[in-house]
Amino acid sequence: MTGHDIFAALGEIDKKFVIESAPERRKRGIITKALKRSLIAACLCLFLCGASATALIASGNIPLDGFAVITADEIGKIMQTNTMSESTNTYKVIEVKSSEELKIFPVPEDEYLPIYETKLSELDEAELLMLAEYIIPKFEELFGFELETDGVHYQETIHSSVKLTYRSAKGKWSDPGLEVKIEQRKDIYSIVIDYSVYGKTAPKLKFGESELISNESMTAEEKFASHSAVRDVFCELFEIDLPHYADRTRGSYFYNGVTHPSENYSTEYAKDYYNYDNYLTLYGGIGHENRVSISLKLYRKSIDDFCPAVIQAKKITLEEAEELLYKGYVFGGHTCTACMAEQDKIDFEGYDYVGLEYVFGKERAYDTIGVPFYVFFKLIDSTEYEDFTVYQYAKTYVPAIKVRGLDRYFRLQSEKHKSAVE
Repeated sequence: MTGHDIFAALGEIDKKFVIESAPERRKRGIITKALKRSLIAACLCLFLCGASATALIASGNIPLDGFAVITADEIGKIMQTNTMSESTNTYKVIEVKSSEELKIFPVPEDEYLPIYETKLSELDEAELLMLAEYIIPKFEELFGFELETDGVHYQETIHSSVKLTYRSAKGKWSDPGLEVKIEQRKDIYSIVIDYSVYGKTAPKLKFGESELISNESMTAEEKFASHSAVRDVFCELFEIDLPHYADRTRGSYFYNGVTHPSENYSTEYAKDYYNYDNYLTLYGGIGHENRVSISLKLYRKSIDDFCPAVIQAKKITLEEAEELLYKGYVFGGHTCTACMAEQDKIDFEGYDYVGLEYVFGKERAYDTIGVPFYVFFKLIDSTEYEDFTVYQYAKTYVPAIKVRGLDRYFRLQSEKHKSAVE
């Protein structure tokens, strides 16, 4: 993604930025076409040799008849198996007051099911600097502070990023201070604004005709009115739309409510924290806090570019999934080998419910894929209380598409489990 692309989304920019970035964009376009031709040829060769799902994904959104496009080892990684023991447990326990709370999604009748892949961008210092050149002058005018930075800083951790931090100059320690952090990750931009006044609780951050404040005496309507005005300023600044609102104990949460096809078959657990939303959070100083905070998250790509469907894999039948279920070829979640070995064995014969869910790998720092699973539920216990009953269901996952290496994978799992309890 070039500087021109991001500013086209954020709003009008100085034309010199577009001119400066255009030659680089043309150069990259030529390289991309050449790479695409090479990748298609390479992936075709790998396909004929029985390539892994990771290599196949690069080849595009194509239907694959009867071919196992993913391995059991890759499924284990998606399910976040314990990296030391490399094991999955057979099921997880869900406690609900009624079966409606299980969030069971019906199995689609489609013959093919898509596999999705998140596609992260590379860190781009030049893009970050262009964004800063665009927004920092506007922040200075908006908040009435002159801001200075000590330069670009790289953070090489599990979430690699490149950052710029701007601070207002303070004449003395008790002066109000404004800090702006702009962080570029491989998937998002994070912009955080903190305003603090030493020794003063619940300070008001004024900008233009608006001010950010939140205190315990405000009604929900007053907080929404105040914070909506702040939201409107940022939506205009970045030319975004954040129409949805959620009240938070310490502030407000505005988001754009972007949806993705996989969300039709994804519980909170299944899609993890990939909510695909741009959002703005506002926290006013409450109680003894001496700062207010504004936090904005913007995806660097559109959702269609960030998480496209890359392969249409043929769905296995429910009968085939049940055969795997009864063999114990299931993925239930994350636990240690000892815990798995000590689980009570559950016979899923005569299960109560079946649905379909997508599960994405939880490692946000890397490209990951989203895979469809049959999800089986079986009632295993219940506890009666005075006013209600809590039902316990065992929940386990069987891939809804063909998977290579299941026999080998679960044979190795069995050996690990035995060694864990010896």
